[in-house]
Amino acid sequence: MIIVVGFTTIFTGVMFNLTSSQQSSSKEIVRQYDRWLRNNAIESITNVALSKVYRDSVPDDTLELNGVQGIIRTFDATADSVNQVVSLGIEVATSYAGGADSTYAAVMWPAYSFYYFFMHDWPSHRTYASGDTLWGPVHANSKIKVTGTPIFMGRVSSDDNIGFNGDGNPKLYGGAELDTQTIQVPNDAMLNPLRTVTAASGDWFNQSIWLVFNDDSTYTWSADSLTWAIATKLNANNGTIGTTDGNDIKVRGIVAGRMTVTSGRDIIIQDTLRYKTNPSINGTSQDYLGIIARNRVIFQYTTNTGMVVQAAVMAASSGIGSVLIENKVAANADLALTLLGSIVAVEDSLATSRIPATSLPVNNFNFTHLYDTRLRLNTPPYYPRTNRVEPFMRGFITAMD
Repeated sequence: MIIVVGFTTIFTGVMFNLTSSQQSSSKEIVRQYDRWLRNNAIESITNVALSKVYRDSVPDDTLELNGVQGIIRTFDATADSVNQVVSLGIEVATSYAGGADSTYAAVMWPAYSFYYFFMHDWPSHRTYASGDTLWGPVHANSKIKVTGTPIFMGRVSSDDNIGFNGDGNPKLYGGAELDTQTIQVPNDAMLNPLRTVTAASGDWFNQSIWLVFNDDSTYTWSADSLTWAIATKLNANNGTIGTTDGNDIKVRGIVAGRMTVTSGRDIIIQDTLRYKTNPSINGTSQDYLGIIARNRVIFQYTTNTGMVVQAAVMAASSGIGSVLIENKVAANADLALTLLGSIVAVEDSLATSRIPATSLPVNNFNFTHLYDTRLRLNTPPYYPRTNRVEPFMRGFITAMD
């Protein structure tokens, strides 16, 4: 009798434990389902918010999806509108079945310096091929030409498509967005804010000048390359130097600090223009240089056949809007250019067949282009912004049941 009672008691206990375990398992399944429902809803609501931003709409709202309520809140996430991209933060909070989640996303209106290579009219002479590696974002308002297997480490975007010469099979490791929004080519209206602030509180010249940067965070200038002004600290003004319409700037030297140079016509870079602290070696470098010409940017070789330039380079559409090389060293020289930074232009004329009439003949031209990754979020002072929205951050903040 005692044995039977013990067995019954044990069996009853086992059944009770099984039933509790089943109930716990069922509750866990329901809890996980509720979390899954919240997560899917919050992702969808966040996508709705982003879509509104892309359509130039303020997304602040309260939405409901499958019974899950989501509250969208936006806020200005720009830390420094002079030296960083303009950005907008988006937070979405959801609640359902006693649980809550939050996500965040951030979008930006990047400066033109964001683009490793931005070309309005893709040149016939530039076809990327096997062995070519492009390290940053590339955009064209025309067909991008490739052949073989070039590697694109950054995102590729075009309002047209990729044109294949033969068996083109590019490696798009940064993704691609084709047949997309045209990005406005920089014009007078887009340059006016920079030129206005330069005229108001920068160093503003009503003549063409020679400009030399020094590694002690100063620069000096001359109207004739013979008589030079007393050196000025880079931070003495607002970080800008410019000339009035129709006037050029010839520039060289070592930049230690932040500066944007804008000309009323051409900017001629002579021989070497680099940072004191190379960001490729020291990622904490605070040296930034913007080169913005209303007409052309010319890489002019006067003493050496090899040139190093570290800058965000732009040739705006107000004039010819092209970048090109000019040989003043020797006839039929072999020239080399290593650029760390970005190129933005209407047309790319970096080719031996496109030198100006003032240039000596060029035999070969070797162009090495590296991307300054700091330019994704940071800019030279007052660098013009694009009309395109780019996402750059997304993730969960909390997950509470």
